[in-house]
Amino acid sequence: MSSKEEAGYYRFTSFPDIEATMMGRTCSEDCARHRWDELLTEFIKAKYPNEHELLLKKLGLKD
Repeated sequence: MSSKEEAGYYRFTSFPDIEATMMGRTCSEDCARHRWDELLTEFIKAKYPNEHELLLKKLGLKD
């Protein structure tokens, strides 16, 4: 995450394996962390449909 894009917004930085739909801005660091958890959960479910429950549990994320 970076807050350097615009004052007052937090922006996700890009990662090669993660879809462009995961990019975006949020109003605070707490919102960014929450949104990141949601997006990461969606990504893991899509990328690893047979193993997502175990992976999410290991990461401390809810299904």
